[in-house]
Amino acid sequence: MRRATTAALNSRHRLRRDRGRDALLRVPHAAVAPGVVRTKLAEALWKEHEQAVCAATALGRIGEPADIASAVAFLVSDAASWITGETMVIDGGQLLGDAIPFRPATHAPHG
Repeated sequence: MRRATTAALNSRHRLRRDRGRDALLRVPHAAVAPGVVRTKLAEALWKEHEQAVCAATALGRIGEPADIASAVAFLVSDAASWITGETMVIDGGQLLGDAIPFRPATHAPHG
């Protein structure tokens, strides 16, 4: 993560140096803030207590790398051309806190 951040900052500084501040403002900037994702790097956050992490997430599951990749694909597409200076939180609802009110209601069987 540190290498990616450093590379992004260096790229931004080079763009500013080479083309000036106006060019920098025309380049869309967006960041992704993932929640707990099922990766080797994040394993310490979920492996020993996967059920608790899922229970604390509004969507009821740990994120998959594809969840993050889909968001990044959107951000680099033309569909996101009006988005700049934003951080997209992709956490399945982990920041919502208590996840139970955000889950679909279950219906008791009629009988």
